[in-house]
Amino acid sequence: KAGTTISGPCFIGDNCEIGPSNVLRGPLSIEQGVKTGAFCEIKHSIVQEGTHFHSGYVGDSIIGRNCRFGAGFATANRRLDRNTIEAQVKDKKVDTKLSSLGVVVGDGTHFGIHTGTMPGVFVGSECRVYPGTLVFENIADGMTLSAKVQTTTKGS
Repeated sequence: KAGTTISGPCFIGDNCEIGPSNVLRGPLSIEQGVKTGAFCEIKHSIVQEGTHFHSGYVGDSIIGRNCRFGAGFATANRRLDRNTIEAQVKDKKVDTKLSSLGVVVGDGTHFGIHTGTMPGVFVGSECRVYPGTLVFENIADGMTLSAKVQTTTKGS
């Protein structure tokens, strides 16, 4: 759609709908049936078939099939101190030797609006991440994560 920029090697599969004002930066593989809303940026990633994004940023990531990402989703793909990224693999922290690594997401996982992931996090298949949640650690298959904090104040 209008205002979208595509740079670098970029594969876009059949029946994709790329929304307005997107930025797609390769190398990038977007498989068939992927949909993006307005103002979505995807950089150096693999996005498997049937996944939908509302808006947000995905960088240096692998996204499974039939995932859903609400408005304002963002992957952190670099550490603030710019050191290499460690990832939790089974019960062990592993230095990936990468300075950029976003998220790895399994099939059928859904993220609510205003959610995000820290660098090197793995999110399993069929997970649910509720709105407003920031994911700091891996999430096993089928799990739900919510950081809902409700505050009420008495009117004056």
